[in-house]
Amino acid sequence: MLYRPPLKSTTALLWFGPFVLLVAGVAALLLYLRRRRRLVASEAPLTAEERAHIAALLGNAPPEAPSAPGPARAAGKVQPGGAVGRRKRSR
Repeated sequence: MLYRPPLKSTTALLWFGPFVLLVAGVAALLLYLRRRRRLVASEAPLTAEERAHIAALLGNAPPEAPSAPGPARAAGKVQPGGAVGRRKRSR
């Protein structure tokens, strides 16, 4: 096998194939990014009803209604900074 095959009709694919694949890949990437940009730009923001439905599904209280302290805070197990865990024992 030669390291530099001669440029003939039978070896043209060896010489130009990688460049053709590179150009085709870049073109496909650009088309994908254009379509994606159009889809993202065309999405409408969520309505208040949709936000409330999502909050209910996730178990979060809607932002308009303040929620009661959770069981961890009520039991006094919430550390400063909001981390939940064991309290350090004093020796």
